[in-house]
Amino acid sequence: MRIVIAEDELIERKALRKFIEEHFSDLQVVGEAINGRKAIELAKTLQPDLMFMDIKMPGINGLEAIEQIQAIQPTIKFILVSAYDSFDFAKEAIRYGVKDYILKPGKKEETVQAILRVKKELEAEALREQEEASKVSVIKQHLLHHLIQGQWTDEAERMWTQHFPAISHGCFFVLKGKTPLHAETIEPILAQQSYTWLLQTAEDSAMICLLATEPLENPALLQLARSLHLALGDTIYIGIGTQQKQVKHFAHSYQQAFSACMQLSAQGSRRYGFWQVETNREANDVFPALLQAIEKGNAEQARLLYQENNPHWNSFDREELYVQIRNLLHRKRLTSDMTSIQSLQRDQDWFNFIELCCMKLKAFHESHQFAEKVKSFINEHFQAVITLEAAAQAVQLSPNYFSNLFKQEFGQTFTDYVTTVRMEKAKQLIEENQYSLKEISFQLGYRDPNYFSRVFKRHFSESPTAFQRGLYQK
Repeated sequence: MRIVIAEDELIERKALRKFIEEHFSDLQVVGEAINGRKAIELAKTLQPDLMFMDIKMPGINGLEAIEQIQAIQPTIKFILVSAYDSFDFAKEAIRYGVKDYILKPGKKEETVQAILRVKKELEAEALREQEEASKVSVIKQHLLHHLIQGQWTDEAERMWTQHFPAISHGCFFVLKGKTPLHAETIEPILAQQSYTWLLQTAEDSAMICLLATEPLENPALLQLARSLHLALGDTIYIGIGTQQKQVKHFAHSYQQAFSACMQLSAQGSRRYGFWQVETNREANDVFPALLQAIEKGNAEQARLLYQENNPHWNSFDREELYVQIRNLLHRKRLTSDMTSIQSLQRDQDWFNFIELCCMKLKAFHESHQFAEKVKSFINEHFQAVITLEAAAQAVQLSPNYFSNLFKQEFGQTFTDYVTTVRMEKAKQLIEENQYSLKEISFQLGYRDPNYFSRVFKRHFSESPTAFQRGLYQK
């Protein structure tokens, strides 16, 4: 049990803490508050099980603090501590649900009994929550069985209305692998989603029913399947059923997901996807070449590949292609203004989308190449007098465009970046202790050692001499 003590008197606070720590090995005092405002802050951050609250504290008093804490953390229990034996305080405390009222200086027996009563109540609440969670788990498994079998009885309808009154859409995932599948591995991935879900595992298989209050988008379902695949490994096949809008039809989604899983396992080329009635051409055979063309920024080749193969693809293939293109751009951090899958209705929409992605990636690679060329030039010439114009000429850009592009790529001006490179090299040379400070100054392109010293101090907040002296003292 975690306890916070709110008491403005230091001696009283420390005495109570010592008493608790000496008499209860299973209790932990996690925080102390010197006033009501601090008690409210600790209740938010530490989320204790029990708070000892002094009534008379500066600013917000104990009762006011309890009222605010209960509004945000209603499960916290309180024991009031006061030097005033006032009926009004006691009556007010009861209104806030305070568990006990101890007068200062409190008797040891009274304090022990008060803590034990709260402890017993917390244990009873935890037991009730555990029993309720177990009961709900059984109900959910019962509902999942009805959803899979398509046997929608009056009892199932009643339980569904009680536990999932707002759910209007759902679909199934079926997972099959060569090794055991455990709920403990799957649940953390599902917990990251915005859906409600039902899960059942059995040896090397698992069934997931996703439940939502809004339509389930196929790209999001494919992304979830990809996350499950990455977490569970290459031996897992994941079939996805189409979403259903009526609970009594959820069994259709399960059948499709099961068939998709078997279909994927038989083909062996893909690890997750939707059930396909007919496949004239394996889309994944073409995707790598198309993605490679997009990554290289070759819009003409990418468009041609899409145009040639699109007649053989169904809507699920195109959704899978969209997800893979999105993942490609995501790895380059280029998805901030990503076109939505819903807007890709016509071939021309896809052509425009592919061309835009190619342009983004081409610009990304050009930017990367620019940065590498500039870094190489600076590293080769920083020991001499180096100008922005010379660097711009080296990468065949105008000085003005070079300056703007450099600031955009490196987050600082060309001069500041060169100075940083020189100062890091200066620090390294001083640490190696092979040259005098004057020689280091000349090696780094500074003809005035005094100017070099000022730049070094501005950069490292100490002079080269002081930095060197500090090395000798180590």
